[in-house]
Amino acid sequence: MVGVDDGPELINDDMTTEHFVVIVGMGSDTSGNFFLFYDNAVANNAIGTSTKNKLYCKCNDFKLEGIGDTANSYIQGSSKQKYTVTQIRETK
Repeated sequence: MVGVDDGPELINDDMTTEHFVVIVGMGSDTSGNFFLFYDNAVANNAIGTSTKNKLYCKCNDFKLEGIGDTANSYIQGSSKQKYTVTQIRETK
């Protein structure tokens, strides 16, 4: 599981995250190397587990960032257009 910064406001006590997603795989495409994630806060399972949910390695900037499926109502039409990983949590 990773914590992500998804916009200008920081609402959690840790001041680095607003949301959490689960890394479920990795791969590469024409945009580069990525981690596939599931977003469990999405009511529609097909959107939450979409193959469009990708966090890309921006190695020169020391970042993992990306977007979820654009059909995700959590990010659609809002300032929450990008997820940037801010925490990595170990699986129990």
